[in-house]
Amino acid sequence: MLLWSPKARKDLEDIYAWYAARNAAAAERLIHAIEQKALLIARHPEIGVSRADILDDVRSVIVSPFLIFYRLEAIPSIQTTCINILRVLDGRRDVRELL
Repeated sequence: MLLWSPKARKDLEDIYAWYAARNAAAAERLIHAIEQKALLIARHPEIGVSRADILDDVRSVIVSPFLIFYRLEAIPSIQTTCINILRVLDGRRDVRELL
């Protein structure tokens, strides 16, 4: 199960708006790449790098120049693990401050 937090959804909207103002096709490609990487995370949850230096139990993957931050969350009632996408942030920024 893949869930996008409200902040992550807003991040995607902001990313799209910024890139679309400059090049709509590039904006579409970037958002598609981010969404595809999220689907890869859903299939292989351990693929990301542990970011315990920032937050406990948080992992990240790169879709340059962005980082997708996510957390694995167990849902015991249905015996599965949920992938919670927390944020999609520009890796050139101070992500510690933004998370």
